[in-house]
Amino acid sequence: PYSIMNVDPLLAHGARATGQYGTTAYKVEPTHNGRPVSPWHEIPLYANSEEDMYNFVVEIPMHSTAKMEVMKEVAGNPIMQDTKDGMPRYYSYGTPFFNYGLLPQTWEDPNHQDPITQAYGDGDPIDAIEVGVGPLGMGSVVPVRVLGSMELIDEGETDH
Repeated sequence: PYSIMNVDPLLAHGARATGQYGTTAYKVEPTHNGRPVSPWHEIPLYANSEEDMYNFVVEIPMHSTAKMEVMKEVAGNPIMQDTKDGMPRYYSYGTPFFNYGLLPQTWEDPNHQDPITQAYGDGDPIDAIEVGVGPLGMGSVVPVRVLGSMELIDEGETDH
């Protein structure tokens, strides 16, 4: 990989981390009122009552290269390192200059064919990037405004 961090990542205040960073055993669980919460199902999509701000859940802090993501198949949906052929995945194109994460309570329906891409959803929450001035802790929930949307085709599936 391009770069493997040898230090623990920045974590959200109160987030619980277990295991060794850089291994498949490492996981981060955001907390609310002292208990772990699913970053996908228990955090609301909207950050305010006007519904013009969204909650952004940080999976990969800016400048980090470990490919972390909410694990749909694991109870509580902790943030864990993605794998390929049983090995932890890392970005290979360089160090990201943005915070990467998801919009909670969203889903790319694998049964829905996108009219523009003609591809089906990837079955994941909608991806998002935060282009602020510095790294945010893994598991942080940050209110953001949507500036735009881009449809991609990733391994034959629509990915927002």
